Amino acid sequence: MGGKAAPSAPDAHYHHLDALRGIFMLGGVFVHASTLGDDPIFNGIAYASGLFRMADFLLISGFLSAMLVGKYGPARTVRRRLASVGIPFVCTLVLFN
Repeated sequence: MGGKAAPSAPDAHYHHLDALRGIFMLGGVFVHASTLGDDPIFNGIAYASGLFRMADFLLISGFLSAMLVGKYGPARTVRRRLASVGIPFVCTLVLFN
């Protein structure tokens, strides 16, 4: 009678994905720095990154997006994404134009 309702989706947090995302972000610093000059080390970093980094980033993003759709439903997920991405995008367009 006074019990809590069961949540619609478990609130699981995948710490290893946070670590992997952080590694990719740190690698991104070196990749973007590799465009500053013509050094063999930086060229190697850029080439190695092109082999896997963006594909892995998109895979993780898709997984996390599927988790959001499972947790909030498609309509609420789109509204939340538009609010968190669309508002800064529109503000940037206004400020830069």
